[in-house]
Amino acid sequence: MRRRGVLALVLVTIAVIAGGVVYATRDDTSSNNGSATSTTRDSTTDSTIPADPAARQGTTVAPDPHATAVRAAGANDETSAFEAAMDDALHSAYRRPGGPDGDPQAVVYVPPGVHRILRVAFRDNIRLEVDAGAVLQQAGGRNAKGGNSKYLIVWDGASAQRPLRNVSIVGVGQHDGGVKQQAEPVEAGWSIANAFTMDLDPRATDADDKVSGIELLNVDGFLVENLFSIQNADESTPTWPTSAKAVLVLRPRDDSPVEAPFAQPRNGAIVHHYNVNSPRGYGPNQVGGATSVRFSGVYSRGGTALRLESDATKNKTFGGEIRDLTADTIVGVDCNRAVSFAPHAQRNTGVHVSGVLARGCSQGVIESDDEKLGAAKRGGFFDSTISDVTVVAGPQAQNPAKQGGGSKGAWVAGPSQQAFARDESAQWSVAYTRVRCTGAFTRTSDRLMLDGSMRGPMCES
Repeated sequence: MRRRGVLALVLVTIAVIAGGVVYATRDDTSSNNGSATSTTRDSTTDSTIPADPAARQGTTVAPDPHATAVRAAGANDETSAFEAAMDDALHSAYRRPGGPDGDPQAVVYVPPGVHRILRVAFRDNIRLEVDAGAVLQQAGGRNAKGGNSKYLIVWDGASAQRPLRNVSIVGVGQHDGGVKQQAEPVEAGWSIANAFTMDLDPRATDADDKVSGIELLNVDGFLVENLFSIQNADESTPTWPTSAKAVLVLRPRDDSPVEAPFAQPRNGAIVHHYNVNSPRGYGPNQVGGATSVRFSGVYSRGGTALRLESDATKNKTFGGEIRDLTADTIVGVDCNRAVSFAPHAQRNTGVHVSGVLARGCSQGVIESDDEKLGAAKRGGFFDSTISDVTVVAGPQAQNPAKQGGGSKGAWVAGPSQQAFARDESAQWSVAYTRVRCTGAFTRTSDRLMLDGSMRGPMCES
C-alpha cells in the first residue's frame, strides 16, 4: 500500500499541467549531505505532459466487422496463415480509411488464442487487428531457423529505396486473465485490458533467447498500439532463458545509405506499450535509427523503458540517425534505467522526452559516451531535451553485477545507485528542465545541463 501511495504522489507531480513543479539543485561542490534549495517553476506555458489518458490506458476499439480473419488458429506455425490473410484482405474490396500515412488499409483480424509465428512479412497498407485475448509467440522452438534474432514480425521494404508503407498492428476488444496475470498488480492509472500480448518468455514458450516482437527497418508510416509484452528475467545472468533482445527494435537496414535519407523507420507512432519481466540489458524497445517517430505511454518493469542506443551503425558501412523523435509518459519500475541516451558513433538530433518516472531503478536517466571510440568518431544527441522527470529510489534496482564494467548484462538487485548519470567525456548534452529526485541513492547525481547551466540535481531524502 505504501508503494501505491508514493506512486499516486509521483503521478500527480509529473502529470499536473497547470501547477508548479518542485525540484532541487546543487552547485558543483555540493554533496548529498548538503541542504537542498527548493525552487518552483511555473509549468503552464511549456509543459509537454499529455492530458490524454490513452497513453496509459490505450484506446479501446471493437474489431472491424469487415476484417479478414486469420485461419488455422492453434497450428505450430501460423506464419503462412497470417501472410495469406493479408493477401486475401488486399484482394477484398473493403478498406478502412485513415491509416498512419492517411491512406486506407486492408484489415486482418487475429482471433483470441495462442498464435505461433516467425518473421511474418507485412504487405503495404495492412492493418492487423489483434484481439486482446490473443497471444503471439515464436514458432519453431529454441533452435528455430531464420537468422540470429527471432522476430515475430518484420516491417521492411523490398529494398533500401522502396520502404514498406502504411502498416499498423493494434490491440482490439477487451480481455483479462491468462498470461496477463503476470502484470499484476497493474500500475495505478494504467490498463492492459485492451492490449494484445506478445509472450516473449523463452522458458515459458520454448523460444530462442533472442526472440523479439517486431523488427522495424525501412518502413514509412506505421502504428503500434495497445501492446502487452512479457520477457524473462528469472535469472540475473545473460544466458538462456534470460531475454537477450528488446521487444521492438527500430534501426536502419544494413544497406542503408551512409548519408540521409536513411532506410530506417519513419513517420510512425508506438502508443500504450506495457512490458514486464525485462532483464537489465533489454526492455520494451531499442531505437538505433528513426525519423519522426513518437512514443507515448511506455511502461517497463525491469530493463530500460526508453532505450535510445544507436550502436547499429558503429564501425559499419551504412548510416542512420535518430531525428525528430518525441516520447512522453515513460515509466520504469525496479529497472536498469527509465531513459538511456547512448549514441555511440551516431549523430542524433531533435529528440524530446517528457513525463518520465523512474521508481526503484539503478539510474533514472543516463547520457552515455562510447569511450572505446576516438573523440572524433563519437556521436551525440544534439538539440535534444528531457523534461518533467521524477526519480524515486528503491531497494530492487537492477544494478550491474560488477562495478566499473564487465558485467555483460548480469545484475544484482539492490538499492538505486544514481538518479541522473552523465559521462563527463561527452561533448554533447541533453537539456533538462523540471526534474525531481527523492530517496536514498548510493551516489550523487552527475552534472547535467539543467535549466541552462551545468549543475547536479540534489535529491530530497
